[in-house]
Parts: sequence; structure tokens; C-alpha cells
Amino acid sequence: MCKRSMGQRALDDLLIESGGMEDIWITKEGESIRYGDLEDSHLVNIIRMLERNLSAMYGGIGPQGDAAQDAWNCEVSSLENMIEDLELEQERRKEGK
Repeated sequence: MCKRSMGQRALDDLLIESGGMEDIWITKEGESIRYGDLEDSHLVNIIRMLERNLSAMYGGIGPQGDAAQDAWNCEVSSLENMIEDLELEQERRKEGK
């Protein structure tokens, strides 16, 4: 189980109350964009970036210690879930055309 800070839990609660945590992308500038409102090209680029990040995590030296392994597993799971959600959005768009 991933342990989340009190601040992260509060942010998660806020996002859930505002319409769902799962379908919001936060840009590096801090802008929140629903997956459904992302440009197709932005969606593709986000997926590619997340896949590169995931690949880099698997390509390096693994974490040392139980706490580090737990944090690593949590981050890997988070990246995989985001990729899956974004790919589902791509599929939704293809079916809608």
C-alpha cells in the first residue's frame, strides 16, 4: 500500500470533490486539464513521457531497503495507472469518431 502524506491526501480529496482525481492532468505550469479536454497531440506526448519515465525506472539500479522499495513500487504503479487511463481516453476518442 502506498503511504501518502497528509498534504497529498488533502489534495486528492480536493480533486475527487472537484470531479475526479483520475481524469485530471496537471501541467508543469500547474494548470489542471481534464483528460477529455487535452489536445490529441498533448495526450500522445504525455503517454510517451510517462512511458519514458517508467522505462528509466526499470533501467536503473533498483531501490535499496524496504521503504525505498515500497516507494518505488508505488511510483511504478502510479505511472502504469496514468498510462492506462490516458490510453483509455485515446480509445474513447477513437470510438467516438
